[in-house]
Amino acid sequence: MVVNKEPKITEGKNLLTKLDETKLKPKAFFWLYFPNIDDWRLIMASKFLDKKNPKESYEELFKLFKSDSDFIKIELSNITIIHTEDKFLKLLRTVLKTGEDYIGSNRFKSNTINNTYIEDAIIHRMA
Repeated sequence: MVVNKEPKITEGKNLLTKLDETKLKPKAFFWLYFPNIDDWRLIMASKFLDKKNPKESYEELFKLFKSDSDFIKIELSNITIIHTEDKFLKLLRTVLKTGEDYIGSNRFKSNTINNTYIEDAIIHRMA
């Protein structure tokens, strides 16, 4: 399948920079392509959010989006929050690990890790 849409890479990096200035400072932050819906999702994991239930996590993120117009360059509905010890994150960390303050654009395309196929991902941070 041909990827029709590209993720907002610059906006993702800008959002990560903004989040680093808050208590949410992500440990993992990356775009992941979902071929079944032909779209990208921004995936993030934060130690601060690990302590909250899903509803509280999204409320924390919503507060930031509501209070700062720079946050609204990416729709909140395109962001998925996962736990820092999520199995998929552990899998990705076996091939790429970055520093806690790293912000980059590492492309991981058409690869298989331990029998898990990843069609496309752009990893900004994987600490």
